[in-house]
Amino acid sequence: MIIVTCEHAVNSVPREYASLFKGSSELLNSHYGFDAGAEGLAVTLSTFLNAPLYKGSVSRLLIDLNRSSGNTKSLFSRFTGRLPSAKREEILVSWYRPFRQKVEAAVRESVERGERVLHISVHTFTPVMKGKERRCHLGILYDSARSAERGFSVELKKEIVSAGSGLIVRLNYPYRGKADGHTAHMRRLFPQESYLGIEIEANQDVFYAGKERWERLKEALSRALSVTSGRPGRDLHGTGDSGSSQ
Repeated sequence: MIIVTCEHAVNSVPREYASLFKGSSELLNSHYGFDAGAEGLAVTLSTFLNAPLYKGSVSRLLIDLNRSSGNTKSLFSRFTGRLPSAKREEILVSWYRPFRQKVEAAVRESVERGERVLHISVHTFTPVMKGKERRCHLGILYDSARSAERGFSVELKKEIVSAGSGLIVRLNYPYRGKADGHTAHMRRLFPQESYLGIEIEANQDVFYAGKERWERLKEALSRALSVTSGRPGRDLHGTGDSGSSQ
């Protein structure tokens, strides 16, 4: 089975917390608030792969759905990190746990049926960080200690490049696949025989370059994922219902 998640899909803030972000619309609309283009990319992959999609419904500045609940540095932002513990717990109960629990339940149900799950977590990154250009169009993140993820990622990169996409693809870039994130948490719950967690990072430079370039990237990645996940001994297709879930 294949599932797709998009943790930083939107920059929405629930009405009851809007006062915390007064005058901060610029931040909410930046990469600090959400991953521009990620939601559209996730929808395309979900549709192409006939895979269920689980999208975050609040800004990462409210709570970061891609961080572990024990991450005291990054889970809450400077807007919410100083709230009373009861208010932070309220956010966890209302927005964080429902999202994470839905994904975990879907994976567990498939694993208990004897299926292997490929989890594609979709993100985008800024083309320049701390004054340094990130020379990459697509990053594929995985845990190098898990041979199944490593093998899948190497094959996926080769498939994208060999198709003549013209995309620069790098492994475990611009972040390390073992860093705290949704897939890293899931790996602690499920062995590699049952679960592969792959994080896709697309450069926002391609998204902002215009529809044509962005559509080519989405198509190239979709086709490469379909081929790689459908190879003999790793056929992960046709076991899940397509559709979107918040």
